[in-house]
Amino acid sequence: MRGLVPSRSPRRGAAAVEFGLILPVLLVILFGIFDFAWVFHQHGILTRALRDGCRSGAVVPITGDPVTTAESAILANLTAGGFACGGTCTPTVAWEEIVTDKLWVLDCTLTVPVMALSGLTVGTTGLTLTTATRANIEMWEP
Repeated sequence: MRGLVPSRSPRRGAAAVEFGLILPVLLVILFGIFDFAWVFHQHGILTRALRDGCRSGAVVPITGDPVTTAESAILANLTAGGFACGGTCTPTVAWEEIVTDKLWVLDCTLTVPVMALSGLTVGTTGLTLTTATRANIEMWEP
């Protein structure tokens, strides 16, 4: 009779238990990769928008306002890049004259709150990205 009943191995189900133990660790690593990639992608959009917007403000007619031009260009570039600010994007733009070189410089800074995709590794609140750039103002006569 003993040959008719299948014998049960003491290791039956061990692979399922091991998989169940390692799966959460693998998922945290996977979601961490996705979250950090998403944050770096968002930072690239912000940096590109700020750089292009600051450059737009630096090249204005002599009658134009570099600060207003740069701020509106930065916000337009963020919208064109697919970044939804929801009113929280406020670029800081200031210009100064460097006396020793007789040169005007436009300083642009952008700090924006960013949400992660899953929130498992990076978190969902309190994450802000900041980027800054400078551009020489080149005013020209129309």
